Amino acid sequence: MKAPLRPIQKDKRAFYPALLLGSTYTVLATARALGRFGVPVYCPADSLGYIASSRRIQKHSPELLSLPEFTSLRAYLEKSSLPHAVLIPCSDHWVREIASLPEDLKARFPSSSPSTEVISILLNKARLATFLQEHHFPAPLTLVLHSEEDISRWPEDRFENAFLKPCDSQRFHALYKRKAFRVHSRPEAETLFRMTTEQGIAMVLQEYLPGPASRHYFIDGFVDRHAAVRALFARHRLRMYPPDFGDSTYLRSIPLSDLDGTAERLCELLSALRYHGIFSAEFDHDLRDGQFKLLEINARPWWMLSSATDCGVNVAIQAYRDALGLPVETVNSYRMGVGWVNLGNDARAAWPLIRSRSLSFGALIWSWLTSRKAIFRWSDPLPSLTILKLRLKWLPHRLLRPSGAGKNNAAKPTVPYQNAR
Repeated sequence: MKAPLRPIQKDKRAFYPALLLGSTYTVLATARALGRFGVPVYCPADSLGYIASSRRIQKHSPELLSLPEFTSLRAYLEKSSLPHAVLIPCSDHWVREIASLPEDLKARFPSSSPSTEVISILLNKARLATFLQEHHFPAPLTLVLHSEEDISRWPEDRFENAFLKPCDSQRFHALYKRKAFRVHSRPEAETLFRMTTEQGIAMVLQEYLPGPASRHYFIDGFVDRHAAVRALFARHRLRMYPPDFGDSTYLRSIPLSDLDGTAERLCELLSALRYHGIFSAEFDHDLRDGQFKLLEINARPWWMLSSATDCGVNVAIQAYRDALGLPVETVNSYRMGVGWVNLGNDARAAWPLIRSRSLSFGALIWSWLTSRKAIFRWSDPLPSLTILKLRLKWLPHRLLRPSGAGKNNAAKPTVPYQNAR
């Protein structure tokens, strides 16, 4: 039986375990970032799949109750006999739950996270659009929809490049397994708006900026409890899957200067928000006017966190130390040109590029060989081996299934959805 969770002594300081809230790859990336510094990491999620095999995640202690997704964190912590832990949210739901905890639980379970008001702005795409307009920050054309009639205000010639974007991304993805709906006409937009409204999901109508996946850029970092920006990290998406509203499959670290002053403007925006914690801001480089336009700001660790950690920007340990009131060092530089690749989905993203001859097979293989892998790590190989085992177990079912047979003809073992945040 595992020993009860207690602070461990290291360098004459008491370190509490980190409690990661979530069940996707973000948990694995965050656990690895904290594990580099010897922080004991626990994840109480119901089902972690391949992530549970990581050597960086401790096996459950008797004190650690199971925590299903989309449940009340307050009720869970009040019932828990866990003495103390640093909370780190790895999904939008848990960001909200941490922000709404009462002060006595926040003292017992500290976290380096934004306030409830800040969260309500960043996680609600309608409020974020309004906030950006008020602060004159470059962003795609966005229309907040209060009713179906509002869609008539959208210019008719802009429906060719438009999409419906949910105000609550996590709930929308749970229902529809996608990030947004592309629309091409007013009737189509009205139909989809009615459908999502019936599910209680508010939407905005936003301009879809044309161009390849490589027009996307990210600025990630950390703001401490004193409102000081302690880290900034820039990355450039080069390939993504699916082509529309997908996730990065191949990216590289770049200098902040490549974004032409966008980092400075983002810091001013975060200051106006009174932001505190880890952040990841996504920008779309509008090829028509050359501006970097803000799409969203994630107020938590992000899916590609390991890309920053591999370059020397460990925002997870910064957030952990900040939550405990310990000094947080400023990261002034990082490694440039470091690649990061999600092999399975990058093969899908690269195939159309190879067919159109905009990417050579040799360049693809070279990018794979010279990049850090999303899941595989020599220092922590079991998650990758677990995925391989599941795929090999599933392969005979596909090979032996009769042609044209339905999907339910054979039981298929669950294969981790690596594209989930």
